[in-house]
Amino acid sequence: MFSCIPEYLTEVILGHLKTEGLIHSLEDVESVELRENGQKAMVRISVPLPSGFPDQYTKTPHPLTPIDWKPEWIFSLADRIAEGMPLHEKTWGAHSCFLALGEQLLFSCEDIGRHNAIDKAVGYALKNGLSLEYCILYTSGRTPFDMTMKIIMAGIPVVAAKAIPMMDSVELAKKYRLTMICAARPDRMRVYTDFYH
Repeated sequence: MFSCIPEYLTEVILGHLKTEGLIHSLEDVESVELRENGQKAMVRISVPLPSGFPDQYTKTPHPLTPIDWKPEWIFSLADRIAEGMPLHEKTWGAHSCFLALGEQLLFSCEDIGRHNAIDKAVGYALKNGLSLEYCILYTSGRTPFDMTMKIIMAGIPVVAAKAIPMMDSVELAKKYRLTMICAARPDRMRVYTDFYH
């Protein structure tokens, strides 16, 4: 159970299933049925739940395959954040997330929870047949351990964030070959891990 703003509800469900390691692709999902005006959802998957789920379940991601990235792509995403997102402009209480393929922006969203925003981006990719293994994800929030694990479980090889990372997140990124670029602003960034260049 989680709280989120009521848009991209199917996407947040699909993304959550993927980032929790409960599905691998959209083919594993038989149906997603929203009920009670989006307050509840009935989801049927065609794969068995992982051993020990939920209490004793340990996620076991695979190392990522590094991809090329260019600083100007990150600066462009940072520019979009700096220009402002609609919900954040009104409330100052929302997180933004962008999914890009090179210099092409594929998807943007906002949510009250930064984890939800990532799940929405991942779910959008699944729903639309986009290959996450070539994508860059930019988040307006900090990247703690659990968010970094979500990104790795999704198979996204490059993450950029407006904020600085937690040290255990950097160690996780090193272990699974996630390129991590933080303090990413329109004119500067810090590269914490990079497995391509």
